[in-house]
Amino acid sequence: MSTARDYLAAVQQRADAAAGGPWYEREGYVCRDAVYSDGEEFVQGIAAYPVGKSAEFIVAARTDVPRLVAALGAALDLAEWHETKADKARLYPGPGHENALVMTKSAAVHDDAARRLRAAITDALTPKENDS
Repeated sequence: MSTARDYLAAVQQRADAAAGGPWYEREGYVCRDAVYSDGEEFVQGIAAYPVGKSAEFIVAARTDVPRLVAALGAALDLAEWHETKADKARLYPGPGHENALVMTKSAAVHDDAARRLRAAITDALTPKENDS
């Protein structure tokens, strides 16, 4: 994983490439409505995949994954916003100005917020030893 954004983009690509929904669970099967051809005509039916206890998770993943990718993207946007605010605070008003101490503290607060956000996201997205 080169960056959190690269990882999120890869996850979103996999989600986009997956079969569309709506998905639902029925008696231990993950199902989705399907239209297929029997060679002569198109028939509407149900594509069903046996998965037992994992069905609820798989069904929810179709909508959960894009939402989680968007939420983490928004958190990364917030980290970038804090970084921009910190950069601006360091540039103005400059040493010797009456607000220099306030701006220095502001830069430190924004730097800390950005660092914490990025660290939390990176830690959550970094594979662990017991991950399969």
